[in-house]
Amino acid sequence: MKHGIEAIQAQFGLRAPTFERSAYWIADAGLLAAHVAACRAPLDGRLLDVCCGTGLVGSAFRGRVGTLVGLDITEEMLAQARQKLDECWRGSVYEMPFEDRSFDVATCRETLHLMEHPMKALREMFRVLKSGGQAIVSHIVPYGALDAPWMRQVFLTKQPLARFFFLQEDLLDMLGQAGFEGLSTSEYTLWESINLWIDTDETPPAARNEIENLFRNAPPQVAKTHPFEVRPDGEIRDCWRWIIVSGIKPSTAG
Repeated sequence: MKHGIEAIQAQFGLRAPTFERSAYWIADAGLLAAHVAACRAPLDGRLLDVCCGTGLVGSAFRGRVGTLVGLDITEEMLAQARQKLDECWRGSVYEMPFEDRSFDVATCRETLHLMEHPMKALREMFRVLKSGGQAIVSHIVPYGALDAPWMRQVFLTKQPLARFFFLQEDLLDMLGQAGFEGLSTSEYTLWESINLWIDTDETPPAARNEIENLFRNAPPQVAKTHPFEVRPDGEIRDCWRWIIVSGIKPSTAG
């Protein structure tokens, strides 16, 4: 099995041709707006979209931040991101090709769990941010302790290359350990077609069947805590809970 950067490259490179259509949440206008709403950067500031993919997250900040810069590791992603962002750089999240204090805001959505060393990536975000700069990080998280083990099983079955499954408190703790202060969160919920979400090249047929069965046979405590529905036609819909975390690099930091 491939690990670290190779694993991420294998996954996103494979999905590149249909990436934006592989889940509703990727292009959801409300979720993108929630990221922009968290922004505290100056209007003429510079934004770094970490693991920019096709550039959707970064491009949502168009008009809110002056310059939009993307970072990713595959040419498939960067070729699409260049159509939306002002600059695109190819490079590792562990050794970002930028000087210290280059950006006013850095954002990263739903990719930390794929990284072998997510804390190293967060510390790199901290390094390239100016003093007083802002990190905006978001992930799908469980509703609480009752649905967390079940949801972890769903996610790790769907994404064999995933290394972690984060709770809300994990995200806050990691940003704090990376040096960010003034942590705050906002929440966004979104109904998603599970059938679409699992119908990707990265998810083998056996895993798709297992995920469908996890929903159909979910324990009663999960069904009471975590909104989802199995429709008469067989479609499964889940209400993802997104947490958008904001952290500030202390003005005294170098």
